[in-house]
Amino acid sequence: MAVTGIYPGIIMKGHTNFVNSITFDPSNGSQLASTGDDLTCRIWDKEGDERMIFQLTSPGMSVCWHQEEPFKILVAQKNGIIRMFSLHNQQSIMSLNTGQVPLMSADWSRHDSLIVGAAASIDWLVFNTSLSSQPVEKRQAHTDGVRQFRWSRCHESLLATTGRPGRQIKVFNTRHPQLHVNTSLPIAYGLSWHLHLPILAIGGDKNIHLWVVEST
Repeated sequence: MAVTGIYPGIIMKGHTNFVNSITFDPSNGSQLASTGDDLTCRIWDKEGDERMIFQLTSPGMSVCWHQEEPFKILVAQKNGIIRMFSLHNQQSIMSLNTGQVPLMSADWSRHDSLIVGAAASIDWLVFNTSLSSQPVEKRQAHTDGVRQFRWSRCHESLLATTGRPGRQIKVFNTRHPQLHVNTSLPIAYGLSWHLHLPILAIGGDKNIHLWVVEST
C-alpha cells in the first residue's frame, strides 16, 4: 500500500532533547504531534515540516488527540499538569492538575471527549473537564509507581495500567473495585487496546501477551 507524502528514512528535526511520545491525528493522519524533554509539543505535517510549537513548563510525557476534537491537543507534563492546546489560535485553553509527580501518562477517553485519565505517582486519576480541573476519581494502581495509562477503546469504564514493583499489568473498572487483570511479566513494554474488541496487548520478552477482558 502506498502512502502519499511519506518517504523511507524521513527525519523530522526540531526537538533538542529526548522525544517521549508521538501520535498521528485520528481524523486523516495528515498531522503528527510529538512531545519530549525539551519542554515542547510540536505539530508536524505529513511531509515532515514543523507547523506549530507549544511551550511547556515541564517535560512532556505523553500527547494525544481525540477524534471528536481534531483542533485540540492534550499534553501530560511530568510536573503533574495536563494541558490542552488549541490548534486554531495556538494557545493553552485548559489545565488539569493531578497534584502528584511524576505524571507519566495521560489518555483521552474515546467514548467521551470530556473524560481524561492519567497515571501519576502511584495512582490513576480521572478528570471530567466539564466539572473541575481537579480529578473526580483517584485510585492506587501500583505501590512503587505507575508507568502507563490507557482507556479501553470498546468499553467506557475499563482502563489499563502498568507499573512497579516488577512489571505489573492491571485492568480496572471505574464502576466498581474489581480488578479484571492483575498480573506481572518478567518484561512488559507497550500497552494497547483493540479498537473494537475487549483485548489488551502487552509486549514482553520475544512475545506479545493478549488478554480478553470481560467487562461485567
